[in-house]
Amino acid sequence: MKTQHFSMPRIMVWGLVWISIMVFSLGNIQTVCAEPQNSGPMIEPSAVMQNIEMNVMYRGYANKYAISVPGISNDKVTVEAEGATVKKGSGIWIFVPTEDARKVKVTIYADIKGQKKAMSTMLFAVKTLPKPEAWLTVNEHVYRSGDNVPFSALMNESAKLEAGFGPTEAFNLPFEIVSFQVNILGKIIIVNGNMFTDAMREQIQLMKKGHHIILLALKARTPEGATISLSPFTLTLE
Repeated sequence: MKTQHFSMPRIMVWGLVWISIMVFSLGNIQTVCAEPQNSGPMIEPSAVMQNIEMNVMYRGYANKYAISVPGISNDKVTVEAEGATVKKGSGIWIFVPTEDARKVKVTIYADIKGQKKAMSTMLFAVKTLPKPEAWLTVNEHVYRSGDNVPFSALMNESAKLEAGFGPTEAFNLPFEIVSFQVNILGKIIIVNGNMFTDAMREQIQLMKKGHHIILLALKARTPEGATISLSPFTLTLE
């Protein structure tokens, strides 16, 4: 008897959230004996790696995932979720966990020869988004609240404020600082935008080691277009 091999489809899900991309691979690859036929594309076996501790969806956020079943056209793939609403967008699936959900169970189905087959099921923990914050960036160097900052950095023309869930967070979203105020030696300067200004630098020149810069009244635009207030933070001249 001749022995031939083919691979059952495996499901791959790519998470599309923060300025860092999470990759999930679902399902197992099985090899069985069969006669190769011209019934569909052949899929070579490959290694599957899955970080189950990073299976997270965020409450109050449209979590976006691209879902595909190799060998199955996208119009024959459906997704159901327990603990979240799910809808199909343009090339993606969008999950919004319910307010009381602690986990979301996602089941991926494929229409195979007219029958709905469950291909894989995965659990996601539900977490609340961290509180966004602001920080100072100078030539890619980041200074957060309480940090000591060199005089040269404060005077640098590239000095700007950025905001998000933290400069080192794996999950991040693009917030935009639209305005802020700064208190330097008791003088309040109002700034539109996120860049340090000449007026600020003139006042910074009067500072001495150990003096503080207080950044306050921070306003940021969210990815959805809403304007929110951020907590003030303080920097110290090194």
